[in-house]
Amino acid sequence: MALVLAMSSPALSAEKTGGIINPMLLWLLPSLRPEEIVLLHGVVRKIGHVTEYGVLGVLWRRALIASGTLGPAAGAWAALGISVACAAVDETHQALLVSRTGSAVDVLLDSLG
Repeated sequence: MALVLAMSSPALSAEKTGGIINPMLLWLLPSLRPEEIVLLHGVVRKIGHVTEYGVLGVLWRRALIASGTLGPAAGAWAALGISVACAAVDETHQALLVSRTGSAVDVLLDSLG
């Protein structure tokens, strides 16, 4: 969870990741127009949200089941609850930063992971 929350820092804002993702997109798809690059950059970032929260949920479920605290179904629900709470904290943190934006839609997107 610390890694997830650290990733909501200004260092990984859209402005910063654009310097990494956009050249890679142009290398892979050189015929992209600027507006397509912006769109794909956003898609890649949103896929990152779903992926990181999916991994977080799997790790929490595994930990809760392995500890003997909860069974598989209850562990899955608890892991979802913990991950959604983390997403809410993450988006609240981002809303307080000048270089980031927090969004309830992103909490829902994170919850899909």
